[in-house]
Amino acid sequence: EKHTVSRLLGSLVAGGLVEYNQDTGRYRLGLGLVRLSSLVTGRLDLRVAARPHLEALVESTHETASLSIFGGEQAVTVDFVPSPRTVVSVVQLGRPSLVHCTSVGKLLLAFQTDAVRARALAGALPRFTPRTIVSPSVLRAELARIREQGYAVAEEEREPELNAIAAPVYGAQGYVVAALGLQGPAHRFDRAAMLRALPALRTEAAALSRTLGAPLSAVKSA
Repeated sequence: EKHTVSRLLGSLVAGGLVEYNQDTGRYRLGLGLVRLSSLVTGRLDLRVAARPHLEALVESTHETASLSIFGGEQAVTVDFVPSPRTVVSVVQLGRPSLVHCTSVGKLLLAFQTDAVRARALAGALPRFTPRTIVSPSVLRAELARIREQGYAVAEEEREPELNAIAAPVYGAQGYVVAALGLQGPAHRFDRAAMLRALPALRTEAAALSRTLGAPLSAVKSA
């Protein structure tokens, strides 16, 4: 039984939900649990709060807008509004957005704890297209760049002809709790188009963050 408890505690520490104090030999709640509790208490209202911002993004950019959260070890889409155009990028609710090859996945992983990022980088990174990041060192550098610039892009990394960009949404504790994303066909939503859409994406992400009670300092840093 002691072995089982030790193994479970090890998993919680690795996931950032529990921290081990080497000086006292005791365990305490980790920042990951604070993030999780903040998300769980607000999840019922998150989709309702985000919906107007998704609709505003679609109206201003004419591309598909999505809302994603970090669940377990991947990002998960919990809501979206489709583009009104004839050629539409389809989003599936509940479909995992892999953390090494999607904009929302990379963005949400970038703002997780060091332990969670290390665990994601420890496994194999499957290749889906010639542009998929499969090197842990390259992904590590990409995540650092995302934290610095405050947004993430994916250009045909998960699927051919699919581009996407994502921005962070902050919760009441000042941590990233979700991501707003825009995606569209690569021939139309190229890097220039994504960067043109970035101000609107950041504006809506910041507005949603304020609705969720995020501290002003967190929203300003986004």
